[in-house]
Amino acid sequence: MDGVKRWQINQEQCFNYWSIIGTDCGRCVAVCPFSHPDNALHNLVRTGIKRSALFRTAALKMDDVIYGRKPKPAAIPDWARLSEN
Repeated sequence: MDGVKRWQINQEQCFNYWSIIGTDCGRCVAVCPFSHPDNALHNLVRTGIKRSALFRTAALKMDDVIYGRKPKPAAIPDWARLSEN
């Protein structure tokens, strides 16, 4: 449409996975290596994880170091805080 390549998810597989694990948080989409930018480094990683179990293990650890194991929680906006009065 606008010349930007986007990763298309398989909605049925995502829904089945979310049903099994009991959530619909979308974190799996956020951490999926195929949702990272389309550049040389990420393309190299995608190729490596397709071809090697050892590379998959290393890529997972690299992803945790670079992007963080868990996302940092967002600050609670003032309007959402409980009043102490």
